[in-house]
Amino acid sequence: MIYLIYFNHADGHKGRLESIAKLLLPSFDINTNQLIRNKQTKPLILDNSGFISWSHTTTLGAIAISKTHAIGVDCELIREIDFAKISDRFLPREDIKNKESFYQKWTEKEANCKLNNQSIWEGMSSPTLGHKYSLKIGNCMLSIVSNNKAPVVTINGAVHYEI
Repeated sequence: MIYLIYFNHADGHKGRLESIAKLLLPSFDINTNQLIRNKQTKPLILDNSGFISWSHTTTLGAIAISKTHAIGVDCELIREIDFAKISDRFLPREDIKNKESFYQKWTEKEANCKLNNQSIWEGMSSPTLGHKYSLKIGNCMLSIVSNNKAPVVTINGAVHYEI
């Protein structure tokens, strides 16, 4: 099972995701002392007692946690952009019909990069092979990718930053 916790996120509170994750991990029987960041700043659970990934935009924060499945998560603010031009360059093999499908494919690619510990430039040229789950939340797109199929439990959490 994969748990996706998402919440309103104020821009400039990037470091708060780690603090919030440390509050959540004991609920999953994961020792917070095992949470580190690798050289790409991706969060990892050292003793493999679980898997974690997080992402944020200017308005949304998301943390994905699983005891059994490696995961990657990404969220992006849906903005007015020339998605056709960007798609031609970075997502040429993808079926992009509109702005929303562009952001779905883009967040899937970034989540896949996190799952496979790739840079965004490595990941954009490789296919997204994992199981994908995407969700539009307000004006944001959020995607999770995992190597294995698993149910996703979404939790809309109201987080207070006074921690």
